[in-house]
Amino acid sequence: MGAQFLADYLKPKNLWLSNPTWGAHPLIWERAGYTINQKWYVYYNFNDDSFDFDGMVKCLQAESSPGNVVILHAAAHNPTGLGPTKDQWKVIADLCVQLQLFPLFDSA
Repeated sequence: MGAQFLADYLKPKNLWLSNPTWGAHPLIWERAGYTINQKWYVYYNFNDDSFDFDGMVKCLQAESSPGNVVILHAAAHNPTGLGPTKDQWKVIADLCVQLQLFPLFDSA
């Protein structure tokens, strides 16, 4: 429902998904009926099995545009189980405001 609502009213050019993400996220947005570019932000460091906070921030700063939607996992990121600290969430919130991104939270 959130994807359909945002596709209809916000009409974002880009949707940002974490790499990796829950497999249904891309499909949900495809079914919203609009052509929205699906892009991937850095989330997981495959070298040491950790959350790549710096990579995420740098990717969104360099490549996102105002009005883009960014999918965030509220807790227990699917499929990694890793998530930001309280201080990192504050930075992510500030980043969304600064870059004019629309955060959509997946809360399982």
